[in-house]
Amino acid sequence: MPHIAASKPATLVLAILVLLAAGCDQSFVRGSGDSLSQRVERAQTLLDSGNARGAAQGFEQAANLTQAEARDDLLLRAASAWLSAGQPARALMAARRLEGPVPLDRGPGIGVLAARVAYENGDYGQSLDILDAMPASIPVDIAALAAETRGLSLFATGEAAAAITTLNARELWLENARDVLDNQRLIWNGMANLSRDNALPPPSSTADNVVSGWLELGAIAAEAGEDDFRLGSSLLRWEADNGSHPAAAGLVDEMLGEFRALTRLPGQIALVLPLSGPLQTPGSAIRDGFLSAYFEQRDAPIRPLIRVYDSAALGAAGAYAAAVKGGADFVAGPLAKSEVTEIVTSPGKRVQTLALNYLPNSVQAPGGFYQFALAPEHEAQAAALFALSNGLENAVALVPQSAMGERLIDAFRDALESNGGSLLDAAVYNPNETDFKDPIRRVLELDYSRSRHRQLVTSIGMQLEFEPRRRQDVDFVFLAATSQAGQLMRPQLKFHYAQDLPVYATASIFEPGASRTADLDGVMFADMPWIVAPDEAAAHLQWQLGRLWPNRFEQRSRLFAMGYDAYRLIPRLYGSGEPLTDEPLDGLTGQLVLDDEQRVVRYLEWARIRNGEVQHVLPPLDLPGEALPEGGVVALPDPG
Repeated sequence: MPHIAASKPATLVLAILVLLAAGCDQSFVRGSGDSLSQRVERAQTLLDSGNARGAAQGFEQAANLTQAEARDDLLLRAASAWLSAGQPARALMAARRLEGPVPLDRGPGIGVLAARVAYENGDYGQSLDILDAMPASIPVDIAALAAETRGLSLFATGEAAAAITTLNARELWLENARDVLDNQRLIWNGMANLSRDNALPPPSSTADNVVSGWLELGAIAAEAGEDDFRLGSSLLRWEADNGSHPAAAGLVDEMLGEFRALTRLPGQIALVLPLSGPLQTPGSAIRDGFLSAYFEQRDAPIRPLIRVYDSAALGAAGAYAAAVKGGADFVAGPLAKSEVTEIVTSPGKRVQTLALNYLPNSVQAPGGFYQFALAPEHEAQAAALFALSNGLENAVALVPQSAMGERLIDAFRDALESNGGSLLDAAVYNPNETDFKDPIRRVLELDYSRSRHRQLVTSIGMQLEFEPRRRQDVDFVFLAATSQAGQLMRPQLKFHYAQDLPVYATASIFEPGASRTADLDGVMFADMPWIVAPDEAAAHLQWQLGRLWPNRFEQRSRLFAMGYDAYRLIPRLYGSGEPLTDEPLDGLTGQLVLDDEQRVVRYLEWARIRNGEVQHVLPPLDLPGEALPEGGVVALPDPG
């Protein structure tokens, strides 16, 4: 649950900046060469004449000229004068400067300051005890500060319902809507602290409608996390059910305004995908995910028009031109690499675009042209970085004999070696075969072991008992393989004396819904949260989709998630795209950030296959720098 910064600091403390900006009270500027006693006397005269503000400044300036007990006394007199001037923030600032404890016998105002200082020192029980001893009738400004302090102390001790009740009642003493809004932010942030520790009580724990409404807001925000779409949609539903709640016209209304600005969507979006021909299956899966995200946002304030174009029937350039001519403000697609290159290199008008594949490095992306792909290269990079974080530095690799295999080994090698590891050897295999002994023997140097045995037999002229010995300088195996090939290759690695070597793989090693994965036990792989660690909302969506498409959903699951995230990326890219650069999007396909080449890069989750099931694995906190969004992105090899 995110904290919300107050437009004016919620504690009233930093309001002093506003006062300082307005300048000091001129009543005390003269006489700067006077003695300490003269300064104190002048401040008292100002106080007696009703100029509490000038008196407070005078006592503070006098306090700056002395030390110890005399200084504390002058600061207390200044704090009292600030309270009389209706400036509790300045009074609290003076109280914080005391070297000794804040006395409780200097009136209720100073007593409230003592409670606030106790709260800020972490003495929450003492803060509440002091407030409980306050007289029933105190000035409004002091009462507002007392209620704020009580509410904060109650939140700090885990008493959420009492804190909400106290802070909600505090609104009666506030003079304007901005102060009320800041008070509501205090409640929101107090609930955020408790929800972080799973200490926020459920809405059903109280019969008070106002308190239960606040607790429901806390539960909504905790469930949404950093997902702005989910938070905004949930707030809209909450507002519809709680229109008379104090937060409805205040904090929630403001947050929904921010949500509407964040979810600024184009008026018309064109989805350009191959919906016939050889790429019909992946194109349809992405379309279904895209439209599912669209319909899930049924409560969004803006509903763009979606038009779908078949790039296989019209050609990529033709479909794109038709979309632009038809009034599209934003285009999502096309899908194939050749299609993405085609629309960039073809003449004609372009609008902001999210291509669903990467351009070759040799082709420059025009402005407003973003690229999003489920690039296996990201998984290869993640494998290198995760292995390094586990203390494994020296690798051998097995990759398919293909252009993709070349890109994967390049990405893996670059990530591994740029962070201190070493790729000892790599071999390609034919993915259409079932016997992988030759590439396995090569990277493990088993043929070298056999050759040495033959030489020794020839030298001594007699047979010797012999068991091949793999190379001993390797720490782990990087495997780029499909689930089917991996189920054949993993036992063969064990047969060839590599049973003790960890295996790190790309996401293709695991196929959702596959009936046999036991042979892959122990294999680690990087994959999207949708597969490895779906949250409650994602798990519910999977359940719904499994009911709708029981025979085809699992096989297309990753592509569905890509389409879903493609829609959710559009409001973060439409316009300048800066929000995605500044703050990642927690998507189904990974944590998504925008790099300098206008590519959406995914940061993935880690899993281990155990007993044929996927087990989520949390990474160490000290992953190499480039594994995290703030550490940058390893450059991808040219996708060709």
